[in-house]
Amino acid sequence: MARTYKEAASVLVIDTGIQTQCSTSSTVSNYLFRISLSGWMHRVWTLQEGLLARRLYFEFGGGAIVDVEKILAIHKGVIQLVAGGALQHAERRMALEQYLLDHAIVESLPVSDAFLSAYIPRGFISPEETERLVSLFGYRRRALSSGISTTLEDAIVLLHNRSTSHEEDETIAIAGLFPGKVNVEALLDIKDSSSSATSLRRMEAFLIQLGEVPKELPWLPLSVDRLHRLNFRWAPATLTSVGSSFSGATFFRTASCTADGLRGKYVVGRLPTAILIPDRDDNPPPDGFFTSSFQLAHEGCAYEASLRIRPQALRGLRFMIEQDGHRHVEINSILLQDDPFPQQMSNSKYFAAVQVVEGGGDGIDESGPIHYTYVASGRIEPIEPLFAEAMLADRKKCHELADVSQTHVLLS
Repeated sequence: MARTYKEAASVLVIDTGIQTQCSTSSTVSNYLFRISLSGWMHRVWTLQEGLLARRLYFEFGGGAIVDVEKILAIHKGVIQLVAGGALQHAERRMALEQYLLDHAIVESLPVSDAFLSAYIPRGFISPEETERLVSLFGYRRRALSSGISTTLEDAIVLLHNRSTSHEEDETIAIAGLFPGKVNVEALLDIKDSSSSATSLRRMEAFLIQLGEVPKELPWLPLSVDRLHRLNFRWAPATLTSVGSSFSGATFFRTASCTADGLRGKYVVGRLPTAILIPDRDDNPPPDGFFTSSFQLAHEGCAYEASLRIRPQALRGLRFMIEQDGHRHVEINSILLQDDPFPQQMSNSKYFAAVQVVEGGGDGIDESGPIHYTYVASGRIEPIEPLFAEAMLADRKKCHELADVSQTHVLLS
């Protein structure tokens, strides 16, 4: 299907919601809003239509066939002319009127004040507002003008709030966005005893085939299920929820996904004394996640760290001990992206709690990464100075980080 959409001269979107709620007499902002809420915008399978089509048309009420992107381009030109003083200066007013005639917004000149006062407020929607309402149009505008290929970062943002009736179809539905990298036939060949198991195995294979992935995946989002498979405890089980935590601008660098795990350069902080996280599998929380908090110290500052953990995610971890009649998981290191720690009270950063695996490298270069096992993700934020001093004095509660540095990591 991806090839069909890509090679078609144009693609027509026929969606019942759009047909019944959009009309050519509506304002641009109104029908963009309706499109953003349509079923077409919330299905995983239709993403490839929107991304790969050369020209994209929508059927509105009354059978009207509308080129929404062309209308948005015209309105962008109007905005630029109005911002340049077209309503205040006669010469610029003439340029605006000629622009409206050239684009068949009016049939003849001159254009009356009454028309302009009615038309411009109706159509005055900025490119930024357009992309906020329907991010797909913003991506298409950039991609079509520059010829760039879809990245996983793009797909993650555009998959936000989309779903599919069969969870095992997610990777199949987006495989066509990555020609030459992802083999859809190989994914279709993967079948397991249940839809869930098939979905997890296909996601693992999809990420391996893709190779380069955002290095933030181990900790974003906090509330999405992970694969819980060998070497892939860090990987999200679905991509449709990842975009809820950040926009495309959040992505800075990539890491390499291999069959052995995720390879990348991260800031690593070692904990000389391991932190114990209780295993609450025998008393699961109502929403399926529990929060575990602890305090960290580094370079004279105190930080509050909190992990959001699904109990079953702790199964199979190597370092578990019994204490006070309950099982606990040991955490002996944390991973951050780049800038080690937030400096202001209003800031916080994501991190991953991990266990170092014996037999890894020294982390100095890519040939010898230090091997870590993913435990859980969380957020870290500075503690107010008023309370930090007391916490730093209590070494039993505030865990000192050591050897905080950029390190080549293999995360499993």
